[in-house]
Amino acid sequence: MARGRDDIRVECAGVIAGTWFSSIARRGEALIAAGLLMFAGPVDLDEVDRWMRIGWERRREADIPYGQGFSGT
Repeated sequence: MARGRDDIRVECAGVIAGTWFSSIARRGEALIAAGLLMFAGPVDLDEVDRWMRIGWERRREADIPYGQGFSGT
């Protein structure tokens, strides 16, 4: 659907991954989807980080700053 628009693909991957990190019930399918989107073409890692932050904040409604509160489990 992105039709060669790498920015849209990276945005989707970042938001998916960001919401996954902030989710209580973590399911691996979301990270698989994000990873497949990233494998589909060139990736600007700064953009992925930006969109992960946005996804995190949307999910958590900005109550926990991005990069904090992740226990790794």
